[in-house]
Amino acid sequence: NIERQLVANQGLPAATVVASATAEIIPPVAGSTLTTVVVFAPLGFLDGVVGAFFKSFSLALAIAVLLSLALSVTLIPTMVGWLERSRADSRPPLRSSPWYQLRLTGLDRWYQAAARWAQRRRWVVALVALAMAGTSIAIYRTMDTGFLPDIDEGGFILDYWTPTGASLAETDRQVGRIEAILRADAAIARFTRRTGAELGLFATAPNRGDMTVLLKPLGSRDASVFDIINRVRSEIEHRLPSVRVEFFQVQADLLGDLTGAPEPVEIKVFHPDVRVAEVAGRQVAAAIESVPGLEDLFNGVQGDLPEMTVQLDPVRVAGLGLSPEEVGAQARAALFGAPAGEVREPDRLVPIRVRLADSVRYDPRVVSRVPIVGPTGWTSLGNVGQVHDSAEVSELIRENLRSMVAVTGAVDVTRSSLGAVMRSVRQSLAGIELPSGVHLEFGGQEAGQRRAFQQLLLVLAMAVGAVLFVMVVQFTSLWGPVMILIGSLLGLTGAVAALAITSVPFNVSSFMGLILLVGLVVKNGIILLDAARASRASGLSPEEALLHAGRLRLRPILMTTLCTMTGLLPLALGLGSGSELQRPLAIAVIGGLTLSTVVSLFLLPTALLWTGALDSRSHPE
Repeated sequence: NIERQLVANQGLPAATVVASATAEIIPPVAGSTLTTVVVFAPLGFLDGVVGAFFKSFSLALAIAVLLSLALSVTLIPTMVGWLERSRADSRPPLRSSPWYQLRLTGLDRWYQAAARWAQRRRWVVALVALAMAGTSIAIYRTMDTGFLPDIDEGGFILDYWTPTGASLAETDRQVGRIEAILRADAAIARFTRRTGAELGLFATAPNRGDMTVLLKPLGSRDASVFDIINRVRSEIEHRLPSVRVEFFQVQADLLGDLTGAPEPVEIKVFHPDVRVAEVAGRQVAAAIESVPGLEDLFNGVQGDLPEMTVQLDPVRVAGLGLSPEEVGAQARAALFGAPAGEVREPDRLVPIRVRLADSVRYDPRVVSRVPIVGPTGWTSLGNVGQVHDSAEVSELIRENLRSMVAVTGAVDVTRSSLGAVMRSVRQSLAGIELPSGVHLEFGGQEAGQRRAFQQLLLVLAMAVGAVLFVMVVQFTSLWGPVMILIGSLLGLTGAVAALAITSVPFNVSSFMGLILLVGLVVKNGIILLDAARASRASGLSPEEALLHAGRLRLRPILMTTLCTMTGLLPLALGLGSGSELQRPLAIAVIGGLTLSTVVSLFLLPTALLWTGALDSRSHPE
């Protein structure tokens, strides 16, 4: 605005022109800045993963925007005034339109003609607006959705389970073969392995553990982390079909643990009888195993823990002169060991336990021949009771005091998205017949996605209300702000279209882009309406006032839009480490700004004219 006024008022002192141009632009700039800030105020209500990710982002952006307002109305005019005084001291003040303004003269004429055409065909503008709204809804219904963006973190976590009841030695043998698969992959730099211990060093079953795998730098390997995971999974399934594995990237694994939803796909099967729930879990897994993009499917049945029960005969036990407790103590000592002294090491005493060899105590046929010695003689364990298998469920899971079996799975992001997989899962389960009393619920990351979208939708509604309030206070009228807000919402069509064209799923990050877009887009409408009101006050008709405002604000609107899009371009291209997290946001904002600029320049003036927003009765002077 200062540059335009200096060219138009070359006979006036530079300081006077700079002060006048700055004062003229302060109200719309302040209003547009405030609308951007109030958009982020509702983000303080977010909790969970979404709040952790974006609260700091919104706070930093709000502070930066406020500081930019202060700089634009203080430092920039001061520097321009100093530059103009220096120029006047060195040579006469002779200014002409710069070369780039000359190049835009044709664009100015074309815009005036197009805007005048739109004013005369208001019904066409209305149909275009309705078509844009319908298009955005149609695109959203068909596009892929997800929770958080998929990031190549340069490594992954491999969780593994050998068959239930497997010994530590057997688990170590089978995991050693997994290690051989990892060593043979040229893209893997190194890995570590844990067996029988979790993050807090709590004791766990000897048949489970995890491996942390570090990949070579992206430029030194032949594939992305997702492709590497797929080929490692295929090798393990081919060579070790009895071993169950799951793959997570580090961030996804930590977020899953912190939020209590570690699995992308989780179907909770509830029934009071865990055996019935296991049957239903197998049915559910069989029904969805063919869903495209579903990986690491597990039916939730952990398997039975090997167990043997001895039912003692009191008469035979009494014949040995023993009690049932004494017989049990002898059997436990033989199978699980009994203290037999200590051996001294240089720095400590090591306790000694004596038990039968593993080849004996793990053989059900030998257990019945364990000797039991009493005061009257001895006999085998099988002669004083009945030894039989009594395997029980190895793991009981309850949620809200209800027995549950969790059918889980992961999503192959190279083939599908979480939203597409869950749609197919729901369709596959629509007609399945489950045992009586079984109840299904959907959890996992999809449930977290639904909760996050509900929160963000509430934030978007609150942001729209706050923006409308600010504009109504600024313009002291209703129709103009309402039309500006409707135009900004129409610009969301460009956001969803850009996401669909680039095949980026609609997730939490892109939803944040929509919220940010509301604050960014309304500024174009604010500076356009402010200029139109000033032109109307000077005596122009509403039609001519809108055309004159469009001619004055065409360059500023194009400049701010192009600057914002250029600044977001590196993120949209996925350049830099971790940029994948903000890439959906950048793509949504770029697409929305592109379309909303057209809306602000062509549809908005016609809407303002149609609703009489510039009539003298619509706003007090």
